[in-house]
Amino acid sequence: MRFGLLLTFALAFTGVAVGASVAEASENRTYKCRTGTVDAYVETIPEEGRAQYTGPDDIASLQAMPNGAFVSGNSGISFQTTGQGGTLWLGDVSFPCQVTTARAPVAPPPPTVLGGPEQLNHVGQSLGGRLRAGPGTSYPQIGSLEEGTYLTILSNTGVSFDGYDWFEVVLDNGQRGFQWGGILCSNGGQLVGLYASCQNIPR
Repeated sequence: MRFGLLLTFALAFTGVAVGASVAEASENRTYKCRTGTVDAYVETIPEEGRAQYTGPDDIASLQAMPNGAFVSGNSGISFQTTGQGGTLWLGDVSFPCQVTTARAPVAPPPPTVLGGPEQLNHVGQSLGGRLRAGPGTSYPQIGSLEEGTYLTILSNTGVSFDGYDWFEVVLDNGQRGFQWGGILCSNGGQLVGLYASCQNIPR
């Protein structure tokens, strides 16, 4: 019930709170939440429009909503920022959170995909976001791409996250890395596993 109320509250303020929310959450922040005898962490990632919850037994991606709210419709996990703190909701139970400099526990590397990556060598663009050393958020960030950055999509790694796949890409300067398909588009036809064809994205 409480999760539904939070989602309804967030949607109700769409028209007046988006600007304030973006201004307040212009940088990544990590929150430490005391959930009984163990800690959970929430990292807000504004540039990707989401947050990541890391708990003792679960990892979940939360979608950004207006007014500093992040929600996951599948797991019943939600998070609400409040200045230097926040509130984590696990179902109907709430836990207080505080901004911390500690990092969330690193998730294990994604499993090896049988059959190897699918080779593509297709021109595309980044919609903005992090470039990582491997196909997943557990890998270190090695760069940050601006919206509209041209690149070559080398391969689909077969590693999926939140409805999209991770792709290996190479920039015009020769730098290689991995980017999530939810912030990639392909020139020409839409590649399976990424957001859209670049021609179908309003500019």
